[in-house]
Amino acid sequence: MTNDTPTTHQTDGQTHDVLPELLTTKQTARLCNVGERTWWRWSRSGIAPTPLKINGTLVRFRRDIVLAWIRAGCPRFETWEGAGDAS
Repeated sequence: MTNDTPTTHQTDGQTHDVLPELLTTKQTARLCNVGERTWWRWSRSGIAPTPLKINGTLVRFRRDIVLAWIRAGCPRFETWEGAGDAS
């Protein structure tokens, strides 16, 4: 049984919800109901949260920061007071 939803996994025949703390670009764009290209444009231009770079190559977005940004009404990330929590 396979499930393409990134928030579930199967262990011992049971499906458990897994909410990753670090999201891929695809997962983040899906969470925000936009395309990946739109998400990257927003992130690069300072509108949306910026990614973490792990080992200089792996790009991930912090789920808690993205959700807080959404709850705040999606303000420009570069000037949002909550952006300080991203560091």
